[in-house]
Amino acid sequence: MLNRFFRLAYLLFAVLLLVNWSNSLYAQKQSDAEMEYKVKAGFVFNFLKFVSWPNDSVSESESWEIGIIAADGIVDLMREALAGKSVNGRPVRVFEFDPEDKEQSCHVLFICRNLTKESADFTELLREEPVLIVGESQDFARIHGIIGFVKKQQNLRLEINPARAKEAELIISGKLASLAELVEDK
Repeated sequence: MLNRFFRLAYLLFAVLLLVNWSNSLYAQKQSDAEMEYKVKAGFVFNFLKFVSWPNDSVSESESWEIGIIAADGIVDLMREALAGKSVNGRPVRVFEFDPEDKEQSCHVLFICRNLTKESADFTELLREEPVLIVGESQDFARIHGIIGFVKKQQNLRLEINPARAKEAELIISGKLASLAELVEDK
């Protein structure tokens, strides 16, 4: 059983490396920033496959809602990267998330590295909601969210805060957790 788990984790890791490698060939024609956000969009898409939400939070929506707090260009890049994608027959919808709009909801909230105080306060309001909060600012998973992107020696790595995931009633698969560094609140 454990051996099978390691084989599945290795296979997932190999697929992610292959996707990263093939994308890096294409990146010669794109700017580094564009490529970075397209890779991050791919990760966010895969999070939908390896995180479980409470049934009631998923059944209310016809699509997977990915809200993004970032500059327009980044929202457009991620929207373009995920256009036409679906998970378990449910389409993925990417939109610019406005923390001031109390009617908005999402399954995943991605917050760009230019985290403002208002965005940080907003993540605290969502702390116990079934929202996968993902960001890229320094120590994001330790301070603000559940998953943080970090760069280590020009490689993109993940940090996951299991305690925050549990508060949000989200279950992160062992496959995803094995690819990340597990962190605690600061």
